[in-house]
Amino acid sequence: MPTGWYYEGVAQASDLVWKALAPLVPERFSAGSYLSLCATYLSGSVAEGLFVHIEPQNGGWGGTNKRDGASGMIAVTDGDTYNYSVELLEAKFPLFISRYAYNVEDGVGAGRHRGGFGLVREYVIESDNVILHASYGRTATPPWGVDGGGEGSLNGIVVVRGGTRRRLTRPPHFPLERGDRVLIITGGGGGWGEPHARDPDAVARDVLDELITISDAAALYAVVIDPATHEVDRAATAELRLAGTREGRQ
Repeated sequence: MPTGWYYEGVAQASDLVWKALAPLVPERFSAGSYLSLCATYLSGSVAEGLFVHIEPQNGGWGGTNKRDGASGMIAVTDGDTYNYSVELLEAKFPLFISRYAYNVEDGVGAGRHRGGFGLVREYVIESDNVILHASYGRTATPPWGVDGGGEGSLNGIVVVRGGTRRRLTRPPHFPLERGDRVLIITGGGGGWGEPHARDPDAVARDVLDELITISDAAALYAVVIDPATHEVDRAATAELRLAGTREGRQ
């Protein structure tokens, strides 16, 4: 761990300083990010010989005092990393990518400016004798929010085999079987500012883009969205936010 995964320690050290400075220099820093490179190795043998697929993962960055966090962005300790196409990976390796999308299930840190979304990449293993080796950080303590913003979500791996699901974070040598589904999950960033201060129109756009649900809009942001038109019910939103303010004072 001290040498093979050196960048995880570097990332955690930078995050400590980042969190301390963010409230003091808000124009230069964001809320917490998914942080870890989530380095993932899939290796094995096929008729043509040995193969190794090595890839860091993109994830969600924290919101700032001016805008929402970036979605699907590489971590602070990496750069010059290619985002290979699904078609290329499937052509080179015994892998089928059945899903590559924003991680909307785990969500992001709510806020006046919300965190950016992490990703879900789902591999279906198409060969025997495939080994999973990985090291994921930020698997227990979520990305932090600033100035009342909510926490983000966690990184992790889920292996689905038949009717069983197993969550992994740092598997040193995990044998996979043909037909296994491996979900590579990265977390969303933390939010900046009180969620009830978020622009209702921004909340409506997130609903329209299917990043959050209508019920999420009400529960997280106190924004009422008309289910028929997907537009903001401004009178109902004002009433809901006022009721939340009254409850907070009691």
